[in-house]
Amino acid sequence: TVYAATGGGMYKTTDGGNSWQEIDEGICARKLFSLIVHPGSNQTLFAGGQFSVYKTTNGGDWSEVVKGFKILKFEDFSDNSDKNLK
Repeated sequence: TVYAATGGGMYKTTDGGNSWQEIDEGICARKLFSLIVHPGSNQTLFAGGQFSVYKTTNGGDWSEVVKGFKILKFEDFSDNSDKNLK
């Protein structure tokens, strides 16, 4: 089973990517930024959206478990310390 969190929703494939099933029932956010699968159960997942975190325990029916926070987007963590190496 492979899960994909995308800018258009949450998807799952069980046939090596030949077909994908949309599995975002209960997710209000369309843009998902992160996905974590519980190491003890491939049916328990957490997904991070723009303002909320969602959880499923059956691989598809989601509930909001954390809401009301803002996602910060970091594109570069560089502090230019490499210039001191020259």
